[in-house]
Amino acid sequence: MLIYISRGMMSQKIKFPDVYGKSVDEVKKMLEDLGVTTVMISDTYSEEYPEGIVIGSNFSANDIIELDIDRIILYVSSKNSVQDQAADS
Repeated sequence: MLIYISRGMMSQKIKFPDVYGKSVDEVKKMLEDLGVTTVMISDTYSEEYPEGIVIGSNFSANDIIELDIDRIILYVSSKNSVQDQAADS
């Protein structure tokens, strides 16, 4: 008799790409090509960068992440400050 012991579903691991300074659309495509299905976008006020540029993430380039476990957050430059957003409400 053979008995198989499963460790459960194995989560796919990927090396997180360098996303800094790229457009949010380019980064979403890069991540999609790696199998990422969900990305959180956090608009972050920046006078230094044009709108729509990734200025940070919760992972660094070359970090090994697990697709089914780790949540990816991209910080994307925005020209709206918190005060501007409150005034728009």
